[in-house]
Amino acid sequence: MNNNKLDISLNFLILSHNYLSLVRNALEEAIKQGNVFVVIKKHEISEKELTEETKWNDFNIIVPILYNFYHGVELLIKGFLILINDYNLKITHDIRTLLNDFCNNYNKEIEIIRLLNKYFDISLMPEILSKFLKENKINVNEFYIFLRYPFDVRNKKKFIYYQLHGNEEEGLNLFKEIVSDIDILIPKIVKLYREKENQ
Repeated sequence: MNNNKLDISLNFLILSHNYLSLVRNALEEAIKQGNVFVVIKKHEISEKELTEETKWNDFNIIVPILYNFYHGVELLIKGFLILINDYNLKITHDIRTLLNDFCNNYNKEIEIIRLLNKYFDISLMPEILSKFLKENKINVNEFYIFLRYPFDVRNKKKFIYYQLHGNEEEGLNLFKEIVSDIDILIPKIVKLYREKENQ
């Protein structure tokens, strides 16, 4: 394997790992806190106490967490596409095309493909995410816009985020699912890179 390609790929994969680790670490905090949206106490609660007890809930973190997750996955896919002979990696955020190219060139990586498809195929993704996409009449290929800006590129279409907020138990389950999937994905990525390194 070409050392320059391996070096470029490794840089993509390290950055991907950084984004995915941030997602996992933040979601672990949210899981510890229970993704509570409403705090009920026997005594009057101060604003500081409320902020502390809800700082990791989905209202506060879900959109930037999803952005970091999808960006980390995009970097992961690009990191492996670079290693394909004669593959012309374009500067694009067309994640569906990138994922299709990954699946076509790494078709033996069944578990990685399954995990990635789970977050890109609306029929397979967790319900909170699929509802959000359906409500906004967007597809996951537009994540680069709708997870960064409250409006589309022409500032005409406003994105509605309420399906992502206040999901308490269901949101907590989503957090656990993403953490579990990242924990499965990262060792498989490392293994695949090492295999490519030794070719």
